[in-house]
Amino acid sequence: MATVQEILVVFKNFLDFASIYCLIKCLKAMLCGIAVMPFILFIHRLLKNKLATTSCYVMLLLALMPLMGMSRLFYQKHFAWVTVVLSEYAKVAYGYIYFGVMFALAGVFAIKMFQMKKNLKSCAQKTKSDIIAKTINQVTDKDKTTFQRKYLEQTKIYIVETDESPFSGGLLNPYIVMPKIMWENWDEKRITAVLCHEMMHIKSGHILWITIFKVLTILWWINPLIYLCEAILKEDIEHACDERCILYAGISKYEYGCLLLAMIEQINGSQKAVAASFLNKTDFTLLRKRLSYIACRNKSNNYCDRQRLKFELFCICMLLMVGLICTTSYPRYTILHEVTLFGEDFRTIAYEEPLVQEAFKIENGRLLVDKSKFEELVASENITDEYVYASFDTIMKLPGMGGLGNVGMVNVADSDDIFYLSEDTLCNRILAFCLKYLI
Repeated sequence: MATVQEILVVFKNFLDFASIYCLIKCLKAMLCGIAVMPFILFIHRLLKNKLATTSCYVMLLLALMPLMGMSRLFYQKHFAWVTVVLSEYAKVAYGYIYFGVMFALAGVFAIKMFQMKKNLKSCAQKTKSDIIAKTINQVTDKDKTTFQRKYLEQTKIYIVETDESPFSGGLLNPYIVMPKIMWENWDEKRITAVLCHEMMHIKSGHILWITIFKVLTILWWINPLIYLCEAILKEDIEHACDERCILYAGISKYEYGCLLLAMIEQINGSQKAVAASFLNKTDFTLLRKRLSYIACRNKSNNYCDRQRLKFELFCICMLLMVGLICTTSYPRYTILHEVTLFGEDFRTIAYEEPLVQEAFKIENGRLLVDKSKFEELVASENITDEYVYASFDTIMKLPGMGGLGNVGMVNVADSDDIFYLSEDTLCNRILAFCLKYLI
């Protein structure tokens, strides 16, 4: 029976391996993200003040980059040097530092989310209102299905005492927060415009987009460009919602611009965690950009059809890219049934040579040695060691990265003399499970 100390040693070994393995995977994915960012920023610049929704879709290409950590691309001729460099310089300590900071950021984010939800529970909630029903009808009027209408009908409207910018959030349980001074003192047209703006965030899936980029900033916290891309995404989704709000809310561009200017005098805008805020009072640059974008937009009767077509094309492209990335990536783990031969100094003697596979066979977790083939192998490889190590059933995570397999120490002079170094113990079973499924 394994002792507690032995189990702790197993987990320590697993964490050491995981720190290096996950660090290399994360850095590879981040390098793919960095390679895609210039293209994304170019498209954003090209579509500036033209097609904010399309720019948002392009930005979501970054959301696929974490899938590139196990890509076969890094083992091809032109990119293998990336794997070599990362494997050479990645250290256990670097992994602990990197993921320590990452988990700290994730903890702070979780605390902020918990605190915000806790505060919302104490706020007044508007469940039924003619303005809310009217806004939902306006936002979903041109929809061909009732799915989004039912989704928006579940939205909770919270009224807060503080003078802060309206914002929306929640993936499964969407909500909108509005200050009391605005709800009670503004006229119906302005309130409808604000509600329409926030409901467009919810309807368009912007909360999910913001959440994805928040996860990316936590995962790639060391990369300053990801914060730039996050800011650009938030800018684009505000432009997209401003454009749709003018169309759906029945408000002119001039009136909507005045609404933005009036709001900045009354609220204390601040960016909430994973929420789409109507206005950030301290970001005057973004306010200027939004007013400029509104001024150059034209209403179009076929706007909804164009947006739906863009969304459908976007979904098709994303599915194709996900399929391509997944099919060109290594599996989560691979069991190597082939035998690898090592010398006494643990140098690799032979692996893929046919003679090795002919000399050794695996049956029920045990080595069977063909003496004649083994002697031929010893002669061909000029093996002078007293013993050789035959490794089999090894768990490989990535080429060159793996561990925990069966090892038999074979006497070169007498191949029947085999001593097994690894056993089917509880500790090894725990470590195998961790290697296969936890990283």
